[in-house]
Amino acid sequence: MNRELLKKAAEVLNPVGVYLRSSKVYTHTGFHPPYNNGEFQIQYKSKVISEYELLRAEEGQSFIAFQYEAGVRLVDETVDEKDSAYVRAEILAVFASEYQLKEPEAFDEAAMSEFLNCNVRFHVWPFWREYLQSTCTRMGLPVIPLPHHFRPQESENKE
Repeated sequence: MNRELLKKAAEVLNPVGVYLRSSKVYTHTGFHPPYNNGEFQIQYKSKVISEYELLRAEEGQSFIAFQYEAGVRLVDETVDEKDSAYVRAEILAVFASEYQLKEPEAFDEAAMSEFLNCNVRFHVWPFWREYLQSTCTRMGLPVIPLPHHFRPQESENKE
């Protein structure tokens, strides 16, 4: 983590909002959450899916959007990973975390990349948590705990 680059980005970015861009929910055929008492393992997914996207609005204002994907799935470890019954339920979401560039001329690519990799996940986290918990309820799943400071493995960010 490069604190100088983070500070540089923070000085020119003004948070605008976090928006759900896409989502996917899945339950395996024959899996009925209220009636299944099996022991399932939780797997988490969290990754940056694009560097950034510069957006231009009217009146000379500039905005930047960072895309971030998060997901969880319940897996049955008594079933082979290649079997379709391995994943019993899955919830995936892609969020856009958008910011106004206060000083577009001060845009620094390295600073934006560092901000994306270090800060955006914290801005998305409360939106992801709320989406996950409400979706679990709608699917009849028990509420899945979401680690507050989940940091993906370096390899997950490179996918």
